[in-house]
Amino acid sequence: MVHTEAEPMLQSDGYAILTHCFAATECDRIVASLSGMDAVSSRSLLEFQWRSELAVELRARLSVALPKLSKLRAVQCTFFNKHAASNWFVAYHQDRSLPASPVVSQTWPNQTCKEGMPFVLGPVTVLEQMVALRLHLDGCSPANGPLRVLPGSHRFGTLSRERIEEIREQTVQYELFVERGSVIAMRPQLLHASSKSRTNRSRRVLHFLFGPVKLPEGLEWNRAV
Repeated sequence: MVHTEAEPMLQSDGYAILTHCFAATECDRIVASLSGMDAVSSRSLLEFQWRSELAVELRARLSVALPKLSKLRAVQCTFFNKHAASNWFVAYHQDRSLPASPVVSQTWPNQTCKEGMPFVLGPVTVLEQMVALRLHLDGCSPANGPLRVLPGSHRFGTLSRERIEEIREQTVQYELFVERGSVIAMRPQLLHASSKSRTNRSRRVLHFLFGPVKLPEGLEWNRAV
């Protein structure tokens, strides 16, 4: 399905919903391959060949609706499964941490290590080029902790906690309900949150992060496909 409004909405509002990207049978196969994984699994799922292949397929399918996506590379994949027995609340925030490290051994501002991998706080010039694609393997309803967003908040740059609270009070939030096999495209700097699930039904999501081929300032991706 062609989503002609997706690119303009991603630019203006910071997110877009692309429906019917994967068939139910395709979702079934993906879910089967995730059997046994924890509710919040490793951030390094691109190390698995089939997930790298899925990232490439995802980019190919959505490049018509999101033309700039064809010039980006998948740099991270994370699995989430929220339900009543494995549940969490997330306050409004921006995703600024990048799976990257300095090319040469040096101290980088706000450099951290997660699961043995280096991460840095991304420069604004890089974050503005990036897009996250959330492939929903289950339908998402008001009961199972859907993503909540503040449209347009990605345009304000890097935000302090105080500024985030101001924007939250001044902006109408939207809950994003999507069908199985649909994708939410969003800018990492978009303010987003989610509530706890109130149902035992799973809300399984594969969260792919796409970024530019080359990074500035002596950085390189830990992995890119």
